Amino acid sequence: MDNIKEFADKLAKEIEQSQEYKKYLEYKVELEKNSELKDLTDYYKKIKADIEIRRINGETVSSSDEKLIEDTYSKVCSNELCRNFINSEKMIVIMISDVYKTLVKNISLDMEFFDKMN
Repeated sequence: MDNIKEFADKLAKEIEQSQEYKKYLEYKVELEKNSELKDLTDYYKKIKADIEIRRINGETVSSSDEKLIEDTYSKVCSNELCRNFINSEKMIVIMISDVYKTLVKNISLDMEFFDKMN
């Protein structure tokens, strides 16, 4: 188990040293300087997560909820810093998700539900 933990620590360090992560941190620092923009991106991420959780749970997502996420995303994307932050964060999440998928693919676990989340 210690060997696996060491590999995980090494992988985390590699991610931290990646250009994608460094860019993400730059945008994050800039975003945190502007509370209005930070609040907007946090709100967008919250409602997006809430909707995704409802979908995963088989709940119906209303057209007004869809419109809310669409309108909020448009507001986020209208600001270059917010857009860059959200996109860079997405790249990090995809990177980590790909690692997870690689692990699951190479060991015998039934994780088909994960494919439905992306």
